[in-house]
Amino acid sequence: MNQNEFSAQGDQPVPTQQNQPISSEQSIVSKQSAQAMQPKNRSTMGIISLVLGIVSLLTSFLPIVNNLSAILAFVGLVFGVIGIVITAKNKCGGKALASSGLS
Repeated sequence: MNQNEFSAQGDQPVPTQQNQPISSEQSIVSKQSAQAMQPKNRSTMGIISLVLGIVSLLTSFLPIVNNLSAILAFVGLVFGVIGIVITAKNKCGGKALASSGLS
């Protein structure tokens, strides 16, 4: 046995599967599970738009900070529009986040 075939504790051998044919059903299932485990790409601009919209909404009631909140809201609006355009072009997720950041 090779040293690579032992477990992390080093005392029990790990069984290896060699020279076993893989059926077409197993390969299809493994490809589907690999695709399901990959996270869906989301638009970062949409997430930034949503966060800036929430922060600007929460801080808009404070007397002096509301001026900064207006600037944050405008930047969030720009990021939301960019996020919607990116999700429409690249077919990635996050369109709902970007559109909720606009509202």
